[in-house]
Amino acid sequence: MDKRIKRQVRARMHRCHAATAPALRSLCEAELGSWMPDVAAPAYACTDLISDAGGVAFSAQLPGIMAANLYLSFANQVSVEVGRFKARDFATLTARVAALPWDLWLAPETPVVVRVRAARSRLYHSAAIAERVAAVLLVAGMRLAPAEEDLPAQQVRVRVESDVVVVSLNSSGALLHKRGLQAQVGRAPLRSTLAAAMVAWLGLGPGETLVDPMCGSGVFSVETLLRQRRIPAGWFRDFSFIRWPAAAAGRWAWLRRQAEAAMRPQLPVSIFAADVHPERVQGLRELVAAQPLLAGLEVRCADFLRYSPGDFALTPGAVVLNPPYGRRLGGAQAESDFAAFCRHLGRAYGGWRLALLVPERGWLRHLPPGLTLRPLAHGGLDLHLALGRLSP
Repeated sequence: MDKRIKRQVRARMHRCHAATAPALRSLCEAELGSWMPDVAAPAYACTDLISDAGGVAFSAQLPGIMAANLYLSFANQVSVEVGRFKARDFATLTARVAALPWDLWLAPETPVVVRVRAARSRLYHSAAIAERVAAVLLVAGMRLAPAEEDLPAQQVRVRVESDVVVVSLNSSGALLHKRGLQAQVGRAPLRSTLAAAMVAWLGLGPGETLVDPMCGSGVFSVETLLRQRRIPAGWFRDFSFIRWPAAAAGRWAWLRRQAEAAMRPQLPVSIFAADVHPERVQGLRELVAAQPLLAGLEVRCADFLRYSPGDFALTPGAVVLNPPYGRRLGGAQAESDFAAFCRHLGRAYGGWRLALLVPERGWLRHLPPGLTLRPLAHGGLDLHLALGRLSP
């Protein structure tokens, strides 16, 4: 078994896919190779990058799959292809899925869930496809995960398009925007992946000032600190691949040692998070106190409209806002408050760089002049991101 695992899983290049939002795809593609200066080992490389509608496809050995999960800031999930074949009927589908080397990928009794997407194929019934694949997995020694089970389930993904079936495993487990850092959040928290992209687009260098004046869970502040101190986005969390029979504990430990050696945990930061809601401030303070790598992130309970950076002797840097809107605010008051935020930005933050989410096209008229706009989609909403430097 060890020889088979080494030959067919560990030593092979695998076709993989990093799923990401369309607006973040170019960032994800650039990031897929960015850890190589720190991890100078060919086995950890991700090559043959090809962008597609759902993200970025790439080739990697198992250590490269580990590295992708650890380092990627902008991806939602990393999947690994375990089989690709043509099937025009359920008998062929069942036989080909049963022929895949499941024992090399998943340990006996692994709890699994099957996710199917089918289009333009004779096998168009997703539920029937999932039923056949699940039956094969049960025969192979797996078990179906009950919805209420606490143990993380292994997701088996099946994509059928034009009669071509692609079977893959989700190597990440929970979506990668779940960093493993928990703080109390508001009713509509921003995904860490989008927050990381906004921080990247701001272009803050090490030690530059960030003001996060409506911090909520502190996602902008935390993503900025991780970036400035070179802490991998997945440093604090678990992944599905760790439980695979092929998982090389030594390789994973070596990769984490390399990442830790490249960190700058003592780098001074100038990151100021504030929120008007005391419970959110307390949640973020507890997170910072519990995690030494986040030391230096300053958290205050304050109303954005009642203070200016000059009150705290802050040197100009960047300010980033995801203002409350829609259900988060309760309706008609939202645009009026957004206009007030923009006026305050124009008066108090002259010369600062700005990243501001705009939830409604009609609200664009309130923006300070000189900003550029990026269309973004988040949580089913079509947003705009206003980026640029505020006039002095």
